[in-house]
Amino acid sequence: MDTVILNKLDATDTATRAAVEQRVRTLAPRARVLRASYADVDPSRVLRSVRRPSQQGLAAVTPSMATVPADTTRGFENVTFEVGSAMDLDRLETVLCRYRSVLRLKGFVRTPAAPGLHEVQWVPGAMEVRRYQGRRRPPAEIVVIGRRIPWERLLRALNRCAVPQRSHRKRRAA
Repeated sequence: MDTVILNKLDATDTATRAAVEQRVRTLAPRARVLRASYADVDPSRVLRSVRRPSQQGLAAVTPSMATVPADTTRGFENVTFEVGSAMDLDRLETVLCRYRSVLRLKGFVRTPAAPGLHEVQWVPGAMEVRRYQGRRRPPAEIVVIGRRIPWERLLRALNRCAVPQRSHRKRRAA
C-alpha cells in the first residue's frame, strides 16, 4: 500500500486542504494519506504499510510518488508515470489516440519484442520508438502532457497496455 504524506497543510485554509487531498486521492485512490506538520510523522505509521509487493496484482504503471498534475498558467498538466512492465506499443498508441486531451507523451519503456529500454515519443498522429543507446540508465517512466486529462481513467488504460511478465520457473524432474 502506498502512503502519501501531506506536509504543511496546517498552514493553509480548509478549502486548500480539501483540494490538495482530493487531488492526491484522484491520483492514488488506494493510498493511505497522512497529514503532517513540520514533517513530524511517526515512522511506524509509514513503515507499517511497507511490504514487498507480489507480482500478482501489482500495477505495471503507477504515478511517480514525486508527481501530481502540475498546472501551468495555460492549463496544461503533466504527470510522470513509473513503468514497471514491458509495454505493448501498438496498444499504447491506440489508447493515446482515444484521449484527445493528451497532447504529448515521452519517456523510456521496455518492450516484449527487444531487450533494453526504448525511447518513446508520441504526439497525436505520430509515435516514434527507438532503442535507447545512451550510457546512463534512465528510469523506465513516461511523462504525459495535456489538458483536462481524466488521470485515473488514463492510468487504468495505460495498465492495460502492460505485457504480463512470464514466469520462468524450472520444472522438477519426476
